[in-house]
Amino acid sequence: MHARHARFSRLLHFVGLLALAGMILASGARDSQARLDPYYVLRGLGSGDVRPRILFVVDTSGSMSWRATASNDQCDWDDCETQTDTRESRISAARRTINNVISETGETASFALMSFDQYDPPTWTPSKCADGHRFAWVTYYGYFWWDTIWTYPGINGAWRLCQGTEQRPYPYLRWDDLGRFATVNANHQSGDLPASPLIGTNANDSSNADRQVQWFPRFMGVRAQLNAETDPDRRVLGETYGDYGSDDSSRSSNVWGHDFYYWPYVDGFPHYAGYSLWPYDNGLNAGGVIGQNSSVNEAKLYAPFYLDLSESGIAEADWGPSSADEASVAVLDKTAPLIEGGIDAAGGTPWASVVGEVTDEYPRANTEGSHQSIASYLSFVTAQSAGGVCAPTSAVLLTDGVPSPSDQGGSTLYGRLASLRRDLGVKTYIVGFFQSTGEINNMACSAAGGCDGGSCASPCDDDPALSLIHI
Repeated sequence: MHARHARFSRLLHFVGLLALAGMILASGARDSQARLDPYYVLRGLGSGDVRPRILFVVDTSGSMSWRATASNDQCDWDDCETQTDTRESRISAARRTINNVISETGETASFALMSFDQYDPPTWTPSKCADGHRFAWVTYYGYFWWDTIWTYPGINGAWRLCQGTEQRPYPYLRWDDLGRFATVNANHQSGDLPASPLIGTNANDSSNADRQVQWFPRFMGVRAQLNAETDPDRRVLGETYGDYGSDDSSRSSNVWGHDFYYWPYVDGFPHYAGYSLWPYDNGLNAGGVIGQNSSVNEAKLYAPFYLDLSESGIAEADWGPSSADEASVAVLDKTAPLIEGGIDAAGGTPWASVVGEVTDEYPRANTEGSHQSIASYLSFVTAQSAGGVCAPTSAVLLTDGVPSPSDQGGSTLYGRLASLRRDLGVKTYIVGFFQSTGEINNMACSAAGGCDGGSCASPCDDDPALSLIHI
């Protein structure tokens, strides 16, 4: 009885966190008709040990890098990810909310994460600055206006990583080249990390412009060492590219067995990919760590669910996470602060393409990046019959913006959202914040199962598939 009571208490706490998140994120909308039923997300947990599946989909458009207010204001460099009020950025607030929910209640549900498409890691060594350096010193940043950069005490400026015309993940620096007088100066380190930034007190020393960078194929933690334990088949090593080498011999000599540190953690917050930096130099003069191709309108599966696919006939290489804990860790990494591996923000708001069509064919795979729409991934997940057929699946979409370009909203988007619930049986919730327009409300109504007629132009006039509560 005690165990059942404890579990029920944790579920109520999860519900409270999710409901609170929805209320906070919707606090900018006045007279809102947006509807959310966070209580359903955990219904059905009483059936044995079945965990419900919850897919979070985060809007990573450029406006998510603005301050967490109803007005359109850029966030101050030092406040974007260090505050928990209206000085914080919207993407930071969204990441933090999801991360807190999973950290508090990870054992009661299975989680996955999608976002708008962002660049993949490079399969080449990115180009350097025009003067041949790897880093350029910048002193101003701006989205709407220019403001000065004060990252380090008494020093105006910060280092921009030069890598051509695209911001590609995941850049790492080696332990012996973190910066002049860096706070780390030895290999094979363990235990707690020193506080960010690690670059040292002479951050603007000109020698820091020539630090070498190696891009890893995935986020390996703030501190990572590729060795026989962490990379037994050397697959990760073989997919690294950068200044330490892009051939097997150079990688083995310069990367294998060395501690590497995630560049944003070493230098400190680099701002977001949608912000411009000045003075200009070669390539893309922008902040952040992961950019977005504006011509690609699709979703990115960053962290798949754990699914038991042992009897599915799917190749083992495409099974994805080997446990629910591994899947949750992947979501936690992507919803951590930006300097610790969190997702970036830049680009448009292509919701119709991100949601996709449930009638489209979908890949039979459960790996990172294997699906380019919510409908594709949820069609795959709900079609699996082994090890979790009875697990209820829900999707929670967090967004702040009106879809753009214009063909990414309206009846096309509403119909696709309604299909997630009506055709796939996936309860879908829209957590809209800082919006006073009807677009977010229409998205919420269609996700609730509106669009019950031949047209889906006004889903809030239709009957939803299920009752919801107002926030």
